[in-house]
Amino acid sequence: TGRADACVDCAEAKARQKNVSKIREEKSTIKGHRMYLDISSVKEVSTGGAKYWALIVDEATDMCWSLFLGTKKSLKEKGLKFFINMKNVDGIEVQTIRCDNAGENKELERAMINNGFKTRFEYTAADTPQQNGVVERKFATLFGRIRAIMIHCRCPETLKYKLWAEGANITTLLDNILVTNSNDLSPFEKFYDRQPTFLPKLRTFGEIGVVLDRQKMK
Repeated sequence: TGRADACVDCAEAKARQKNVSKIREEKSTIKGHRMYLDISSVKEVSTGGAKYWALIVDEATDMCWSLFLGTKKSLKEKGLKFFINMKNVDGIEVQTIRCDNAGENKELERAMINNGFKTRFEYTAADTPQQNGVVERKFATLFGRIRAIMIHCRCPETLKYKLWAEGANITTLLDNILVTNSNDLSPFEKFYDRQPTFLPKLRTFGEIGVVLDRQKMK
């Protein structure tokens, strides 16, 4: 019997994406040297009107920030304001931002250039989220914690998805103050060179609170 002709359908069915290089570039040790940016869409609109969650992660310190967007285009305004504040208040001008080549990221780049930033944007290859793995993994971690706090506080199904932004906000804050091992500092301490002052004010997510109007009580 002769050799059967190659089956194109079988070859296509068995095809897989080409391996992404596992050789990692040297990790930055200087805060603000490289930051990672990504946007995740959420099915439910939050109580504040957010439909998208933008996450920014500093490579050197693992410090992260969450921005909540009504539309992807609003990244230009909110992202620019965020980086201007970091430059003016914290004295840090981010040198490199790694993100995908979506239109909203290119708009942010143009806006930052027009406002005097010298930040370089590193765009990942299409359909290759592995190249932005730092922020991808952070998203996965925070999404898991959001689900955990919603379960713990017995959040009603009608509110669970509407409160996703509040959950994302608190899990981002908690991630920044967590210490990975006994000899390490938290991301907050690494980035700001000080301990956070808000720790005594932390409360359990979903805890019932009462607001008192002291003016009416007099």
